[in-house]
Amino acid sequence: MIITSYSAKDLLEAKKKDLEEAEISLDLNISKSKIKINNDSFIFPDNEKLDETQLKKPIKDDKSCFLVKDNSLLKIQLFSDETNKFYKLVPTIDAPTIEISGIRMHVTKIMTPMEDTKRKIEAISPIKGIVLDTCMGLGYTAIAASRTRMFWKLQN
Repeated sequence: MIITSYSAKDLLEAKKKDLEEAEISLDLNISKSKIKINNDSFIFPDNEKLDETQLKKPIKDDKSCFLVKDNSLLKIQLFSDETNKFYKLVPTIDAPTIEISGIRMHVTKIMTPMEDTKRKIEAISPIKGIVLDTCMGLGYTAIAASRTRMFWKLQN
């Protein structure tokens, strides 16, 4: 289960409104899950618990994603001795991007990764040939290209 500044803000807002539960994404906007709010605790689908103080951590560090594990939050990042690079998952309004040694793999200042993907696909549409995914990111463009190609095959 992954918490971002966006989902943490949604949970704290629900608590302010005295709601008994809130619906947020725990998988980076793929789906929604219900989180129970019980006094000062936020209870997740697998019975993990976080408190209000813990949820302030992702809000302060809004450029990171956090894993909910053992009733605590762990920043999703790693350093590779093999590549000598630092990898970090970075949240956005829609889909996350990955940052490698401080360089983001998607344009995020003027658009989201999904908007960037849509623009790339529109620039090369219609896709009539084979698309080679060269493993240059999280796969958004390759997935969108494959969906466009399948749609194009069905239409022609």
